[in-house]
Amino acid sequence: CDQSTLNKLRLNLDITYMLRFLKDATKNAQSVRSMLKLISSQYQIPVLYVDYELLSHDSSKNATTLSEWRRILSHLRMNPEDVNFLKLDRLQKDIQKSYQEIIENFDQVQHALESSNFAHFLRLS
Repeated sequence: CDQSTLNKLRLNLDITYMLRFLKDATKNAQSVRSMLKLISSQYQIPVLYVDYELLSHDSSKNATTLSEWRRILSHLRMNPEDVNFLKLDRLQKDIQKSYQEIIENFDQVQHALESSNFAHFLRLS
């Protein structure tokens, strides 16, 4: 990615669309989870639920992030100690700004999220 373009990035989010998208995405995720649970029980296929937010945490020293990666590797029957990408100090977010710096109408977004089931997204920046 061109870093100078990313540094200039500013978004103005449509609140109605954002909330509808989050509700639909949540409903779809629940449907997929139910389907996987059914398939898993019928065919005895192991299923692992992964929390993306835990994987994408910005801190390379975050024990929760490392624990989540280890859990995935263990599920795949891989030894976490054999996998180099767990050295997360090499990884870095492309955009290093806070939500307030990226989202032009952050106050509106914050208000809408705080009064919904999606307030936890405010704490991910």
